[in-house]
Amino acid sequence: MEKEGEGVVDISNDVESFSKQLLILIKKNKNWRHFCYKFLIECSLKVLNVFKLEVAHSINNYSKNASDFISDLINQRLRLKTKPTRSQFMRIYFDNKGIEMVNISRLLHKVNDAIPDSFKIQDPPTVLFLRSPTIGSKIFNYKDVVEDLETLEWNDDEHKCDCSNSEFCDPSHGHIVTGNLNIITNDKLRSLLTKGPTYREANKIDWKKVFHCIKRGVCEVQQKWCTKEKVAAAVLDEWSSRLLHEVKLQIRAIKKRPSFRFHSKSEKILDDNDVKSYLSELHEKFVITPTDKAGNNFSVVCKKFYIQCLLKELCLSKDSKKKKSTYKNLKIKQSIVVKRHVQYMSKHNIKIEDDQKRLPFLYWIPKMHKTPSKKSI
Repeated sequence: MEKEGEGVVDISNDVESFSKQLLILIKKNKNWRHFCYKFLIECSLKVLNVFKLEVAHSINNYSKNASDFISDLINQRLRLKTKPTRSQFMRIYFDNKGIEMVNISRLLHKVNDAIPDSFKIQDPPTVLFLRSPTIGSKIFNYKDVVEDLETLEWNDDEHKCDCSNSEFCDPSHGHIVTGNLNIITNDKLRSLLTKGPTYREANKIDWKKVFHCIKRGVCEVQQKWCTKEKVAAAVLDEWSSRLLHEVKLQIRAIKKRPSFRFHSKSEKILDDNDVKSYLSELHEKFVITPTDKAGNNFSVVCKKFYIQCLLKELCLSKDSKKKKSTYKNLKIKQSIVVKRHVQYMSKHNIKIEDDQKRLPFLYWIPKMHKTPSKKSI
């Protein structure tokens, strides 16, 4: 029950009673906005729809201002309760630039009429390209160094370095810690590194791979789309068949273009045998890491110095074994530690994904903006 002026009105479902009282308040110009707002916010959606169809339009005869006010409130309520339907995502691995030339987004609109009318989602899928690995995945080796580290081996004095004879030796550390790429004597590799670790070398255009990558993305989205609509995957067979047919036609048309050129005829630099051999030798002597505060730059650090810094941090080096360590040495398997974490998180209803079921690793990167350069662990 809601009191309004001297009268009492049941605002739960009595639309007719509400509309009569509202018209009286509008004519008297007495607090009709509050009365209207109270009813429209508290009533059910069923009552709201009845009011919209049967009553709201008649109020316009008495007051255009009240009619607009009511329409805005009703539309706002209906928008809040209606969840927008999102299109599916079609994930396609971007193997080479031929995938870009096919323009799959345009082809999706050409077969839009093959989407069944019974589907809630009528918009074509949104295309997402999965990028190939950057050059940083092959150049950086700091993670491999940490994973392959044998503490006792590097505590011996057998490991030597010739940093003192190099022009790139940092006088503050007595070892090579530099961001100067002139330390790379292979011209091809040095030229590639100037592009930064996020650069991707283009693959040759291979139309078989183009079609395979697109087909895999189409089959994946077909399965997920039908699962969301709660129908068999075969329901979208016509849609997928027509789309793949359009892809084949588009590839044939691109091949026939007189202006078409293979944009990536040359071999990738990191596939060159001389470069691969030189990079392997470089990884034997140095650790290549990102640079603190300059993530698009490479830093080259003497391997011996890099590992010594890690051992000192963990108080595992000869000079620091007597110091009090922040870390505790646990002689148990990594899988047991991970299992403990999973069990603890499950008590708090937090699920850990499979790719997160591993321990972090310790590494450091140079702070080249400091004088002398420092390390960030």
